[in-house]
Amino acid sequence: MFGSCLSVALALLVTVRWKISAHLVGIGGVCGAIVALFLLFGIEIRPMLLILIAITAVVASSRLYLNEHNPLQVYSGFFLGFATVITSMLLF
Repeated sequence: MFGSCLSVALALLVTVRWKISAHLVGIGGVCGAIVALFLLFGIEIRPMLLILIAITAVVASSRLYLNEHNPLQVYSGFFLGFATVITSMLLF
């Protein structure tokens, strides 16, 4: 929960100066949580991770197709969500 709140707060701060994809922040956070669960508890995540990668691709391509974001904004959003959640789950 802490990682999710932190990623949303960071996305808000970034958005003040530069547009970032909040959709990809959310999807990146989910992917980061799933990977962190694997690293912490050894849970088999391959099927779920493949589904999440497909969902991520659909969301990212739709944001690009609608010209709402450029590729850097999409990648930055995913990385922000992923890094924030996985780091917070592994540290706390």
